[in-house]
Amino acid sequence: MQLVKPEIKHIESYLRAIEGDWSDVAFEKDPIIKAKKIKDIKNNPREFLELFDDPNAKALPYLLGDQTIAYAVPSLRRWIWDTKRDQYCGSVSLRWQNGTTELPYHLMGHIGYCVPPIEQNKGYASFGLKAILEVASALALEFVYLVTDSDNLASQRVIVKNHGILVEQFTKPAMYGDKPALRFLIPLVENPIKIVPKSTRNN
Repeated sequence: MQLVKPEIKHIESYLRAIEGDWSDVAFEKDPIIKAKKIKDIKNNPREFLELFDDPNAKALPYLLGDQTIAYAVPSLRRWIWDTKRDQYCGSVSLRWQNGTTELPYHLMGHIGYCVPPIEQNKGYASFGLKAILEVASALALEFVYLVTDSDNLASQRVIVKNHGILVEQFTKPAMYGDKPALRFLIPLVENPIKIVPKSTRNN
């Protein structure tokens, strides 16, 4: 397994993974949105790959599920790659704000990851999270937050395996469906200062 910054040679495997009813981005499960994304990637793959590293937050604003406008923050994305099969097996992303562990209202956690259903329970998520934590540590973050649905036991096991500590139970904002969720903290230094995000302090 390897965490890769994708290149042109990786795209075909990724497209095969998202051409069904699964997507590594929640709002792209809409068939119309997904069809446009696939078409755009095929027409201009280099443009698609440009913002996998976006430390200066150059990405354009985007709409969340409730039509809330979200603005970019420094970020990077990587693909979890099975080197033996030469195949895409998941995505992992890291978002942050320079000089702070706080997050803007529209981001519940610093790290997000997902694995296609057919590739789950094979260790890809655990590998991807562990690898991206090394990147987060290099950015001098004291800790990172991760959020998962209360009923997503598999994701909770992945987080706990990577030293996640349960911080709170809360209800996701309307833009994310008002679902019960859990927030975990993974320390990257000894005795990190915990700051519960403002968006959920009253939940």
